[in-house]
Amino acid sequence: MLVRNKTLALISIILLAILYLNYDSNGFESKEFPSKNAIKTKEKNNKPLLEIPRLTKASTVSSAVKKKHDFGIFQCLPDFNFDEEAHIEKVKQYYQSLDNSFNDASPLYYALYAKPPKGSSKLDLLFEYYNQFPNNPIVSMDMISLCINSSDERCTASFVNDAISIDMNNGAIWVSAISFYAAKGNDEAVITSIDELYKTALFNERLGERALQYAQGLEGTPFDYFNENAMIGLGKSGVPIYSPITRWCKQGLGQTDKINACLTLGEQLETRSKTLISKHIGMSLQRMVFESQGNTEAIQLIEKKKEELTLTHDSQLYQKASLMLMLDERLMHKWLNNIDFYGEIESQQLLAEEAEILYELNENHICTLIYETLDVF
Repeated sequence: MLVRNKTLALISIILLAILYLNYDSNGFESKEFPSKNAIKTKEKNNKPLLEIPRLTKASTVSSAVKKKHDFGIFQCLPDFNFDEEAHIEKVKQYYQSLDNSFNDASPLYYALYAKPPKGSSKLDLLFEYYNQFPNNPIVSMDMISLCINSSDERCTASFVNDAISIDMNNGAIWVSAISFYAAKGNDEAVITSIDELYKTALFNERLGERALQYAQGLEGTPFDYFNENAMIGLGKSGVPIYSPITRWCKQGLGQTDKINACLTLGEQLETRSKTLISKHIGMSLQRMVFESQGNTEAIQLIEKKKEELTLTHDSQLYQKASLMLMLDERLMHKWLNNIDFYGEIESQQLLAEEAEILYELNENHICTLIYETLDVF
């Protein structure tokens, strides 16, 4: 019922926009809106691979976020697709067809997203790509994750070390390595990897980058629906496999070196990771140690932090921005970039702020009109 109501609301808004533009002979001219206070820029400590500059009043949207073609005047008018399953199936078929493509970029998208041919595995596709192009951090991270529970003879410690070297200054890839070594029972490598994670300068799971990459893989195809594809890409963005780490820490509660290593890893995940699931895992690892030590004060502090670590959806401005997120490609770009730059929680808090600034600039009249009209729903 909620989805139907939102759809009806959007359809009504589109009709109002069309009627308004037909009525207003100067409909495509930009209108001025009251100025808002400039946003306070935050100190940036991480840099995503696919960087999209943070929006400010000094930087125009047109230069900050663009595809290969210009952002059209009718860009925020959605292509309603009521057969979602059929669309997803067509997308799967497209990625499968990349096997015979001569496009230079196609092998990457084929390795990451295509269904493996009969007799092959996803790991086979990734190794085939990796052997030719060994410098993609997302491919390396996915391969290490797949190797965790695999008996494939190619999944050696030597391979993991080589894969890590591609992105070794990023703590997130070390988490995958820690899980791999924990699953293989290599205690020394687990502890060493935790130490290496601690030394890294950034921590970026590349969640937004993965979603952007998925959507970019479909640009220029019959399935080029950027916002929709980006959301599908988020769903395809795998999370680290934490079960071997949790098991390793639980089994090592009687050993000082393992206790210290698990506390360090837990603190790193809690304070540096960008995704909620990684932060929660970090706090759970710490709680596990504190429970074994009977440290009730530390346990209470962890529980308090967990309660505060939530996403909120109550703000009317946020709800408006969330609807526009599925219509306005510029806003989607900003949100994906902010996920990797600031994290899931802060990117949500920034979403409403980014929308207010974006539509104050008013570079696309229909997008701004739809955003303003949402106030009546």
